[in-house]
Amino acid sequence: MDDQSHSSPDKLSITGPQRPAPPTYACLIYTMYNADGKVTARIANLAGFELTAATERDALQRICKQFKSHLLQKTEAGGTIDWIDPPSPRKDDEKVRSIPVHL
Repeated sequence: MDDQSHSSPDKLSITGPQRPAPPTYACLIYTMYNADGKVTARIANLAGFELTAATERDALQRICKQFKSHLLQKTEAGGTIDWIDPPSPRKDDEKVRSIPVHL
């Protein structure tokens, strides 16, 4: 083999054409345990998203699904996303969760 074949990026076509990376958004979530043991989750950087679930895991899964659905709807329609910047303030009894969401 000659050295030229090792230096040419065209020779590495085994991976095929590359797709563009999907956009990623930070879903900033505040969670807190209620007196009844359930968990309330709300999105801190996007208005109108709050729910209560039996567990924190369930709350995070459900609210991230809503977040992703909202972003897909907005981006596919060519709309703008009404981010809260800076995010809404955290209450003393809330924990912060930041989850990257890929569209």
